[in-house]
Formats: sequence, structure tokens, C-alpha cells
Amino acid sequence: EIFGNSWYVLQISQIFLNFIMLITAYLILRRHENNKYITYIALITFAFVYLILLNHPWYNNLAASLTLLVFYLIDFKSKTIIILAGVISGLLFVTKYDFGAYTFLAATIYLFFNSNKSFISFFKKILLFTAATCLIISIEYIFYSQEMIDQILKLVFLNADSRTYRLFESINFLNICKFYISLWCLFYGWGGNKIFLLAGLLMLVSILSDITGGIFYTHYYYLFILPSMLNQIRLK
Repeated sequence: EIFGNSWYVLQISQIFLNFIMLITAYLILRRHENNKYITYIALITFAFVYLILLNHPWYNNLAASLTLLVFYLIDFKSKTIIILAGVISGLLFVTKYDFGAYTFLAATIYLFFNSNKSFISFFKKILLFTAATCLIISIEYIFYSQEMIDQILKLVFLNADSRTYRLFESINFLNICKFYISLWCLFYGWGGNKIFLLAGLLMLVSILSDITGGIFYTHYYYLFILPSMLNQIRLK
């Protein structure tokens, strides 16, 4: 809107979004990975295997960046930042509702494990996170209720056949392997290893969003965490 309507402007805006994703990936790794060389390898891999393919805006790309931001922010103990994570989760629902649903579920699981299995701590965090998410969705619904209803009806009734086809098409060897690896990561993440927990949850969100979201290469936003995960396997 500000710089004009052209393909060049769209590409520049995606470069900006890629930069945000790269910085978010770095911040997540800096919190959990002590080896700076592994962090550099992870970021280079992320940039040249995933981000380089995202050369123009698409709602999957924006949703992927918001997903990473949610996973970065929910790791804080501050109530204010937990609320901010909920706001971004709400924006994620508005951007693409399937990403929003999967990320909200994964973030809830992460908050539970990150609360040291203390129900009171978990309850306080999830209450703030959920309230902020619902607030953003409610505001969006107030202004765009008819458009949202029309879109949901279109997705449910008009696109049912194509989405059913996509569901069966997504049941392939690669996604089965990714699903197995994500469960394996969650199993070890249960013991307190946050690298495995993050990897498992991000891969699970990736698999589900791939099934419902299309354009398969936009769903590899978890790649930045794999070098760190492999390093953990090497060490332990």
C-alpha cells in the first residue's frame, strides 16, 4: 500500500518477512543451543534450503513466521509476554485458521511441559494465552463476521472434494517418516529436553499444516532446529 502495487515490492516484502523468520529462528536457538557453530550451521541451512524458496508473499509464509514467533514467546515466564504470544496466536488464526489451530494446540502442550508439570502455573499461563488469542479472534469476527462465515462455508462444502484428495495425497512415505520422528522427539522432550520438544511439536504442526495447507515446501519451517537436534543426539 505504501510503496505501490508491483511484483518488485511484493518480493521485497517477502525478503523482510524472511529476515524476521531468520531472526526468530536465531533467538530460539540462542536460548537452547550452547554451541555457536551449530547455531551458524542451522541458520545457514535454514536460509539456503528453506527461506530461499520463499520469494513472494503467501499466507502460508506469514503463518509460518507467526508460528515461530509464538514458540519463541511462550518460553518466557513474563505474563505480559505470554499475553503477547496469545495475541500473535490470534493473528495466526486470522491469517490461516488451520495453522492457528495446530499451533495453539502445540503451544498448549509446550506450556504444560514448560510449567514443570505444575498445574497452577500451567493454568495461569494457558488462561492468559487463551484469553489473548480469543480476544483477537473476537475482534476480527466483529468486523468481518459475514466474510468469515462465507469462507468457512466455502471451505466446508465447495472445496471438500479437493481437500479430501489432498488428505489422501499427503499420506506418503516422507510424511509418515516425519510423523514417526516427531513422536520420537516428543518422547525425549517429555524428559525435559526442550530441543527435542520444540522439534517434535514444530514437525507435528508442519505435517498437519501440509495436509490442509498445500504448497508443500512452505511447511519446512522446522528445518532450523534439526542441526541442534542432531547435535544433541551426538552428545548423548
